[in-house]
Amino acid sequence: MGARQSDRSESGDAEPWTAARLKQILRAHLSGQQVIIVSNREPLIHQWNGDGIVIQHPASGLVTALEPVVRVCSGVWVAHGSGTADRTAADSDGRAVVTADGGSYLLRRVWLTQEEERGYYDGFANEALWPLCHRAHAQPLFRRDDWTYYRRVNQRFADAVADEAGSDEPIVLVQDYHFALVPRMLRERFPHATIVTFWHIPWPNAERFAICPHQEDLLDGLLGSTILGFQTSSHCRNFLETIDRTLEARIDREDLAILHHGHTTAVRPYPISIEWPNKWAIASPSVPTCREAVRKDLRVGPGLVDRVNARFGAGDRTLIVFLNRYCQPPEIFRYYRAADVCYVSGLNDGMNLVAKEFVAARDDERGVLLLSCFAGASRELTGALVVNPYDVDSVADTLLAALTMPPAEQRERMRAMRAVVAAHNVYGWAGTMLIDASRSRQQKLLRDRLPTERRNGVSVAAV
Repeated sequence: MGARQSDRSESGDAEPWTAARLKQILRAHLSGQQVIIVSNREPLIHQWNGDGIVIQHPASGLVTALEPVVRVCSGVWVAHGSGTADRTAADSDGRAVVTADGGSYLLRRVWLTQEEERGYYDGFANEALWPLCHRAHAQPLFRRDDWTYYRRVNQRFADAVADEAGSDEPIVLVQDYHFALVPRMLRERFPHATIVTFWHIPWPNAERFAICPHQEDLLDGLLGSTILGFQTSSHCRNFLETIDRTLEARIDREDLAILHHGHTTAVRPYPISIEWPNKWAIASPSVPTCREAVRKDLRVGPGLVDRVNARFGAGDRTLIVFLNRYCQPPEIFRYYRAADVCYVSGLNDGMNLVAKEFVAARDDERGVLLLSCFAGASRELTGALVVNPYDVDSVADTLLAALTMPPAEQRERMRAMRAVVAAHNVYGWAGTMLIDASRSRQQKLLRDRLPTERRNGVSVAAV
């Protein structure tokens, strides 16, 4: 069945996506098997302070999206243990049980030396791959030592997954550009594994990616995946073109599949989303309460629009307050609920979940979202005012329109965006991927039963 004609009746919009439905999907399609998630960022951090150990929840879109999934799956989350008290809160193997919102899962922390963290994370991941893929106004830096550490840490994480795998056919969700080599490493150890890799950031065009001196190793690593997911269809097309220009591989553009070293990888767009209903929004005070408290904290009085129209304010009134500090989700959602306007100005984003979090926070159906046209979310949240962040004058005009937008239009736009986020939430994102992974798993079982001569003569089906 072709990718463009895939039957989505089980993952479509007929039934709302919920935690309960995701559990049903796991039982029906994957026999309730354990799911292992691999990411650099951990879902919670144990830190020392003056009174003992405190728990922090990272302000991370990836964590926001994945934590509800692993909780529902009762799975394992393999992540870098970065907190000052993480070792104290884990056993001798780096394991800790996390219980939250009626579910639980195992957190397996991987310890890194300062040299490993600098080379793998600060170096190759963030100074090479991140600017390479984001078209940032900074030259990607490729250092030999950084690549050595990147390979070493990827192997460390692959080993940790192997330690936690409960069978020879594990289901593994590999997250983001930090672990491009992990899928191939796992494929070599577990030939029958179901490996779904999701690349959270943009994938550049082939000419841009060719800058990387390690492109063949990175691409080969990713093609160890059963399914390779991106945020948008354009990122999928860029990846196929990169493969076509770089590796000896058979590309099926109709079904969006790649055959390399006898293994087929399906390439799919899976726009990521957030939990709905959102627990942080539900737990937040009312919108009027948040608005009053935030204005008091920031010393911002009423009449914001009037002051802007009066030439940026007068006297000692402060209109811009730059908060350059760590904020946990409850505080962030308090600002979301208090805001008149949320401006997401990304110059190149895979998705940007801040936009969706703002929409989830506004159960009063008020507030206006300004959204960069270079964020993947702009393709879904059509109720936003979409702008080109490079066009400063146009952004200023649009900001004024947002600040003066009538309440009725605010409600119409926000209601439409909330419907989109509710229908396409994180459970749907994960459920769709896992349904596709299950179909691929079943197709492989059927192919493996065929005689070798027939198997080689039949075109490979893709999910």
